[in-house]
Amino acid sequence: MRVAVADVLGWLATGISHGEIISDYPELTEDDIRACLAYAADRERRLLTAPIPTLSRRTAGKDSSSLPQR
Repeated sequence: MRVAVADVLGWLATGISHGEIISDYPELTEDDIRACLAYAADRERRLLTAPIPTLSRRTAGKDSSSLPQR
C-alpha cells in the first residue's frame, strides 16, 4: 500500500505521533516519516518567489487593462 507524503505531513501537522501513524500503517517506518519531513523541507527551500510589482504613481488608479501585459 502506498501512502502519500501529503497525508503523512497532514497527520503530523494535526498532532498525530509517529507511533500512531506507524500503528495505523505498519508498512511505514520511522525512516519513512523522516523522509517525508526531509522532502517537505527540501521542497520549501527550492520554492522560488517572485516579487510583486508595485504600481508607480503614473499607473496608480488605472484599470489593469491599460497596464502593459507580460
